[in-house]
Amino acid sequence: REKFIQELVPILKDIHSKEYPAYDWANFIKENVLSYFHQSIDMFGDEEKDLISKSLKLYDEVLSDNRFCLIHNDLHFDNILLDDNHQIILIDFNNSFVAPFDFDLRLLYMSVFMPWKWANSEMDPLQKIEDYKNLFVYLKKYYKELNQVKYLDERMLIYWIYSDFRLLPRFRTTELK
Repeated sequence: REKFIQELVPILKDIHSKEYPAYDWANFIKENVLSYFHQSIDMFGDEEKDLISKSLKLYDEVLSDNRFCLIHNDLHFDNILLDDNHQIILIDFNNSFVAPFDFDLRLLYMSVFMPWKWANSEMDPLQKIEDYKNLFVYLKKYYKELNQVKYLDERMLIYWIYSDFRLLPRFRTTELK
């Protein structure tokens, strides 16, 4: 797994290499989280609503350190293939957009805790959490720029909230909430 991440990182760095103009990233995330939250507000109690409101106030500071670039935006193992020579091929760029480079790694971060969530139905039963436990450690080892991102762990948690809230209006499950 470490070797795989070591080979994946240069490909990601190449995709992330061209910088783009900055925009209000914290506001983008907050507006989306709030929109998805309001579409599912009936699922939340008053205490949960208050907690969400308080957390949104932290987004400006936590999401202030950014380097904007083109990102894949759907980076999980079903979108990473190996050719006959065992070279990595990334597929499914239809959700690409300009964002901070660490946002591109959120699904790999989340895979550390819930690898089955991004596996196809055939592979889902075969996912073992121990196979993924060091995935983000390897990413930080080989994508050294990640270690320079202020509040990286907090950002990953905000991105997780964003990802789950994005699905909440459609699937309305307790797990997503």
